[in-house]
Amino acid sequence: RYATASRDGTTVVVADGATGDELELIEIPVDCAAVYFLNLLDRADGLVHVSCVTGRQLLFPLGAQGGAPPIELAIRFPPAGSWFSPDGSLMALSGFAGELALVDTRTGALVAGAQMPSERIYSSAFDATGRFLATGGDNGIVAVWEIPEPDAPPLLARVAELPGLEEGVVGIGFLPPEEPTEEELASASVGFPPAPGRLVVGTASAVSIWDPAQRTVIAESIGVPDDGYLVADGDRRAVVARTGPGHASSVLRVLSIADRSTLRTID
Repeated sequence: RYATASRDGTTVVVADGATGDELELIEIPVDCAAVYFLNLLDRADGLVHVSCVTGRQLLFPLGAQGGAPPIELAIRFPPAGSWFSPDGSLMALSGFAGELALVDTRTGALVAGAQMPSERIYSSAFDATGRFLATGGDNGIVAVWEIPEPDAPPLLARVAELPGLEEGVVGIGFLPPEEPTEEELASASVGFPPAPGRLVVGTASAVSIWDPAQRTVIAESIGVPDDGYLVADGDRRAVVARTGPGHASSVLRVLSIADRSTLRTID
């Protein structure tokens, strides 16, 4: 499914990605004025995050809860982007001045917050467990944050920071976890906290794989777009968007992280 706003910003349509058929129609409150951006949690009990140009941040329940009043988020900055946790219980929002907030999607309440030394956080991603959050932005710094326990202070703890890249980070994602080693299993059995998994980090010219625990680069320059931007995902692939001269044409390449081969090219 996907969500799209009407031209006048008064409604949001959730549609079937295969057929384009309308599945749900959401009426946007008048005081929202217009939709700045949308984010869809695509699941049976999904949510649509509507960021209003007036600054209001609303979560609209879908499915069986569709038609219920929207949930208003308790944040005090205009967000540049938002990302849902794997189970949909949390959402991370980043600001244009490095703000980072974690909210409870059931109540809209602020769970935790932090300040990133960047003008803008372009990309963020939760790991598969929902325990860690990675962020990257203008200044090329990649930070990994630990999500606090319910009874802990409302602060995101930075558990790793990768060296600043020469370019801003435009895509980031956690790789699927590998099978734990005997040492890792032994550490877990005696109560040592888990470490964040490996990250795929994309800039405008390269993709790298980083190990936050060791603060080392595992692989560099998996793909280099000719002229454009790159988006990395967390499914052992990197999607490179390459734009032609004057943005007259574009090519998408899906690259294998394992052997750097091109899996598919889309004109």
